[in-house]
Amino acid sequence: MMLAFRKANEFDELLTFNWVNDDLVRKNSYKSDIIKLEDHINWFKKAIKDKNLEFLIFFVDNNPIGQIRISRINENESLIGILVDINYRGKGYSTSMLKISSDYYLKLNCGCKILAYIKNENITSQKSFLNAGYTFFKEEVIMGVNSKILIYGN
Repeated sequence: MMLAFRKANEFDELLTFNWVNDDLVRKNSYKSDIIKLEDHINWFKKAIKDKNLEFLIFFVDNNPIGQIRISRINENESLIGILVDINYRGKGYSTSMLKISSDYYLKLNCGCKILAYIKNENITSQKSFLNAGYTFFKEEVIMGVNSKILIYGN
């Protein structure tokens, strides 16, 4: 199976809306409330035009399997988030998605570090990031939740 990606576009609006409202995605998110369609549409239209956001949709055999978003925090740091479709979880795609997108991003943004904020109880995500080459940076409370911060890059 061939893993590929492209930048998100206006045709991904409903696909990503369904993904972000998946129960496990909401549980692992720092903002766990269900997202309303109107709010998502407003956010999405801005997101795909945002020069400080790399919003990628991943595919296997032309089937969308998930997304990676990497947003610029400052000159030297960016923040990554991953989401895998329920039908493709547990198949090892997340590690490949993280590695491919992180390397792609660093080629575009030389000298930048990519940070991942992961809730302590989200062991599966931590393993995926570590297997993709991220390293432990520190523990911190993020939005009231004990979390690990992992880092990739210089």
